[in-house]
Amino acid sequence: MEDRTIQQSWEDLANAVILQAREDYLMVCNQLQRKPYDRKTEKERRSLESFFRSRWCATLSAIDGGELLKIMKDQRRSIWKTNMYCTATAAN
Repeated sequence: MEDRTIQQSWEDLANAVILQAREDYLMVCNQLQRKPYDRKTEKERRSLESFFRSRWCATLSAIDGGELLKIMKDQRRSIWKTNMYCTATAAN
């Protein structure tokens, strides 16, 4: 294998780890929306947030994990507000 191909493979793997953590985080947040006091799910959420703020995440990607976490939280808040508005509008 060429050096570039090996490097690209490692970068692809690192990106896949970040993307999977993102998907896991969004899934856990959805679960907590349905069951806000589920301790196991809350522990998983905290673990994923810790990952995004970690040196490991920074090593895997040039993307700032803390900034990505903030963006995901903002998107979730926006979606939640939109859903609440649609629900309230439909009820009237």
